[in-house]
Amino acid sequence: AGVINIVTSPESVDHTQFDAGIEYGSWDSTRFNSRVLQPLTGGYIMGSAHFFHSNGADVHISQDALGHSGHTNERQERTDLSLAMKKGPFTLNGYYVNYWCGGYYNPGFYLTDRTRTGWEEFLANVSYKDSFLDDKLTVQERIYFSRHRPKFDIFYRPRGWRSPLGITYPNGIRTELSGYMDQYGTEFVTNFRPYERHTFTLGVELRQTELHGVSTKANYDPRPLPRVTDVSKRFNWIEPEDRFFWGGFLQYQWDLNDSAYIVGGVRYDMYDDVGDVISPNLGLYWGFKRHLSLAVHYAKGFRAPAFRELYKHAPGPPVIGNPDLKPEEANSLDATLTWSPSRGLSLSLTGFYSKIEDLIVAVDREFQNVGNLWSSGLEVSAKIDLDSFTCQLQQAYVKSQMDGKDFSGVSNWIGTALLSYDITKRAWISSLIYFVGSSDVYSPILGRKQIDDYTSIDLVLGFKHFVDPKKGPDLSIAVRNLLDEDITFPEVTGVVPEGLKRPGISFDARLSFYF
Repeated sequence: AGVINIVTSPESVDHTQFDAGIEYGSWDSTRFNSRVLQPLTGGYIMGSAHFFHSNGADVHISQDALGHSGHTNERQERTDLSLAMKKGPFTLNGYYVNYWCGGYYNPGFYLTDRTRTGWEEFLANVSYKDSFLDDKLTVQERIYFSRHRPKFDIFYRPRGWRSPLGITYPNGIRTELSGYMDQYGTEFVTNFRPYERHTFTLGVELRQTELHGVSTKANYDPRPLPRVTDVSKRFNWIEPEDRFFWGGFLQYQWDLNDSAYIVGGVRYDMYDDVGDVISPNLGLYWGFKRHLSLAVHYAKGFRAPAFRELYKHAPGPPVIGNPDLKPEEANSLDATLTWSPSRGLSLSLTGFYSKIEDLIVAVDREFQNVGNLWSSGLEVSAKIDLDSFTCQLQQAYVKSQMDGKDFSGVSNWIGTALLSYDITKRAWISSLIYFVGSSDVYSPILGRKQIDDYTSIDLVLGFKHFVDPKKGPDLSIAVRNLLDEDITFPEVTGVVPEGLKRPGISFDARLSFYF
């Protein structure tokens, strides 16, 4: 279940605020969250805490990658803590996350309720933002540090598993993987508007990334060991590496009039391990009629291979890295025509096209550049906003191909509908309808396999401030997958022929307080 909180800007609050919420749902899912805000002269102090735990649904699996069937859960737990302090032009932010999940499949798509994967992350940054020259010049500077620590306890093969070489592992194959990913850097962005209709933006970023402290514990070497032992010196799950990046961009926006502008820019990115690239972009917005507007945008993108795609070794997840990978590069073009005949009604038609060169995917248990991926399509959307009723509709057709064949696991049709109605001033009801068309997956086991389409409906009934008009509480009751639809997600590698089964109908209730 998801929760959306709309929070007033901290700088606009003139008194101490505290709010808290509790939620309970299917599969013993619990969620707690709280936020406190203390205004200061020229700033504020704000902190928040969030905790979520779920035992997960008992999902039936008809066949995993080893051909086994059974039941498994999607256990997960997450803790978020944040603190922000602002004084004048300076802001300090700190953020901590601890997350783990277990059950379902291990990274090799074999059934196990004992696998547990997760990560910890800490992020701190200090920023400065101020305006000069009668607000014609704005300067922003940020210095940041983050540490990401992956933690994996993977039961990769079941007890009694026999390898193709005839070796039997009485306790199965288990690996414990960990390490540290540190990033520290700085960003500088300035906006200069020397004349009323001309804006220049300049940005520079420098970042150092270091992967260190990696370790591997296992109960094999490669023959069975009596217990889980540190084997890092003999074989490790990934190479310790570092990467230095620097980049910059320049952008210019020309406001032709009150209803039209042109924006264009260029960006340069340099990675010391995979090379550099120049990426241009160009956009146009034109309100050429009273109720009609046209937006056109072209951009070139770039993605450097991740460390795991470059340097991953055999222990742990089955896909190994490839140090010869080239970066992915993408070119995209989209155009949107919007008709807004009245304040509460708008209709849009969007056409889009993209080409990704040197796409990185896993092939035969190794990351490889496999070629070019073309995607194109159309999206129709509508929004109706009346006094007590809101409706947002979207329907998209997407065609994704590689080497003249449909890309595995991608549906051609995707649609959503969000409906919301205010029953009274303090009661409302909403529904999210989500449609995904069928898709084809190419399995090495069964060949071509079709994943069925599905329609999922969520229904939420809410009551706002039903005891006190200022302090609440608020209450919401939700039913997810109302029709108990049989939903399957495609598993794009094809090693799980039946796809990834999803749980059926579920419920949750949330209570929120404000002080």
